[in-house]
Amino acid sequence: MSRWVKDSLAMGIFLGALAAVWPSLPGAADARSEALELSQEARELAAQGQFDQAITKAEHALRLLSEAYGPEHEYVGHVQDHLATLHYGAGGLDKALAHVQQAERIIGKERGRDSKEYALIANNLATILFSLGRYKGGRSPLSPGVPGLGQRTGCAA
Repeated sequence: MSRWVKDSLAMGIFLGALAAVWPSLPGAADARSEALELSQEARELAAQGQFDQAITKAEHALRLLSEAYGPEHEYVGHVQDHLATLHYGAGGLDKALAHVQQAERIIGKERGRDSKEYALIANNLATILFSLGRYKGGRSPLSPGVPGLGQRTGCAA
């Protein structure tokens, strides 16, 4: 398992980190609770290397949240990023790319391209592109001082 996957799983960048700040919408509380539970189960399965089962749980969470909040909601974007991490860990780079591109689009629209949330997803996108041999930065996006990434996201150190 790559460092990126381990760090992403350990930091709980996806739904678990948002649980405390998620407001309940009428009729969405049950979906929200179930999605949070599924995400926790997916996180635990991924930590054990059981990526296929984790992906199934996260996909179910994605369906629940898409139906409850709409497919363009920020929560859906975070689950898309979570699915990208899981597919990356399972070696499914093309699926990981599709999910992280959706996450980047949604979070960029909902939180702005200057947000920390967007910066994390942009870094995940760059990592996946690098793994596919399509990253244009010349060095691993995990290398310190990668040009442009911090400037593009507004989170330069």
